[in-house]
Amino acid sequence: MTEATLTWSTWQALLQAFAWAFTRPGFRRFAEWITAMALNVEEHTITQSVLALEQPAAWRALESFAEYGAWHEDRVTWALTRLIASAPGRTWHGYQVSGVDDTKVHRCSPHVWGTCTFHEYTARCPNRAPTVRAHNWVVLGALLHEPEKPGWFLPISGRLYFRKSQLPLGPEGIVAFRTKCELAVELLREQARIIKGKHLAVVDGGYALASVVRPLVRPEAGAPRVDVLTRLRRDARLYALPLPPERRPKGKRGPKRTKWVEGEVAARDGLRLRPAADDPLEGGHLPVAGVGA
Repeated sequence: MTEATLTWSTWQALLQAFAWAFTRPGFRRFAEWITAMALNVEEHTITQSVLALEQPAAWRALESFAEYGAWHEDRVTWALTRLIASAPGRTWHGYQVSGVDDTKVHRCSPHVWGTCTFHEYTARCPNRAPTVRAHNWVVLGALLHEPEKPGWFLPISGRLYFRKSQLPLGPEGIVAFRTKCELAVELLREQARIIKGKHLAVVDGGYALASVVRPLVRPEAGAPRVDVLTRLRRDARLYALPLPPERRPKGKRGPKRTKWVEGEVAARDGLRLRPAADDPLEGGHLPVAGVGA
């Protein structure tokens, strides 16, 4: 068996795990789309995808699938999670480790559905607009340990964030509004339900809030527990208590500067840096963050 034949047979076996989430015609288009993304090293547009497959005549069918196609989202996530569960380095010290953060994907046209406008403060190029249009995704990925090298981040699932004024219509009416923190908790709990055992969530300091940490480490009855590891930023709510922000100069954009007092309890979010002696979470369940009473 040649290397190309072996690679293709392996790829087909991986794709077959998702067949139950689609109809037969839908799975065919899904397989074409995913294969094209794997082959294409440029932008993952429909045009680039059909060119990678050398099937330019399939452009209309693939565009229709991407725009109007429907499938069982939870089944796709379940299949991908089960496939990655056996990957080398997926289990680290007995934990299934997952990372969650939000990311923006720029969209130029104002007619693209679901986009939000943002002030891009980090843009240093004078030719770039200070206000950009983008999709705002909350993404979860598996963190795979690799000895003496940076770990791998394999995206598994995501949720598109909508502002309240943009909520789409679902089968039962307007979809309920959810913050990015609520979406992050939803993604992490989904992984804990699919794969039994211990789970560790690695989140950015911006997610070190009671609305994220508390429902994960102190879940309601029946919900799985997920431990949390976060980067302790100097401006994080786990680190200090904020004082009133300084007055921003007139006409200057950007977030308001806030002074922080080190070592104080962040009473607003009910979180503290270290658990108290009588805290049931003491003992290493949270490597960085503790939850207040």
